Amino acid sequence: WGDDFNSSCSFVLEEHKLLFAFDTQRQQTVMTLQLQHPHQTSLPTVQSSPIPRAVAPIHDEVERYVSRLLQEHSESSWTVLKNEKSKKLSYELSRKPIPGFENVMFRVKFFLPEIMPEWVYDTILDGAGQKTWNPLVKDVEVLYEENGWSYRVTDFKAPPGIADREIVERRATKHDHAACTHYIIYTSQGTEHIQATRPVRKRYVRGSTFLTGYIISALEHEPQYAGQSGACVTFLTHGSPGGSIPVILLNAFGGRAAVDFCNALRKEVIHRYATRK
Repeated sequence: WGDDFNSSCSFVLEEHKLLFAFDTQRQQTVMTLQLQHPHQTSLPTVQSSPIPRAVAPIHDEVERYVSRLLQEHSESSWTVLKNEKSKKLSYELSRKPIPGFENVMFRVKFFLPEIMPEWVYDTILDGAGQKTWNPLVKDVEVLYEENGWSYRVTDFKAPPGIADREIVERRATKHDHAACTHYIIYTSQGTEHIQATRPVRKRYVRGSTFLTGYIISALEHEPQYAGQSGACVTFLTHGSPGGSIPVILLNAFGGRAAVDFCNALRKEVIHRYATRK
């Protein structure tokens, strides 16, 4: 079967042989019917259409992205840019270099007393609603959902004089019930087939999400908030807006945009769920 296949089996049906193999590249099962005849020196092969797998190994892929997110979060190469403690929003803003990239990754870890982690999770997942409160998002178009991923095009607002950005990306989630932690992952990796067939719209520039995600956990797990109810949200983002914006500007001011988003998220969660407090 070649190197692209890691497993196969065959069934002999009278004078014919029906072969199955799992294609690791396309994540699908391929069926081949070989016609065996005693006078034939070579076996003609008739290949059918691919047979979708009943159960695809989607959880392994999501796990890999969550592991990457946790690894980036736990590394010691972060430089703290600001540590703010106030009644409105207490947060820590950090950044770190990523090997092979000029632009840095930003991390905002912020603390929301009296806000349930599930409220934050539900608000972030409401992509369509983000255009009403997220200062960065202009629109979200969900293309389709497949194998646990939601494929979408997100339009981002740009400052005056700069073209708006569109990003083709996909989103997945994971729940660690034992640790009471939610994970949300965004990446443009795995969307190449969409980008190749979807032209960039006029007055837009296409960017990319390398790895962006949220770690949403209970506030009581943080030493300084032991015993308090609430949510701790860690937001990590690494991407490229595309175009010709100088990297030095992105690395200098990208963290400010991340903090503005987190503050807007806090306000929206309070607005939606204040009556439940």
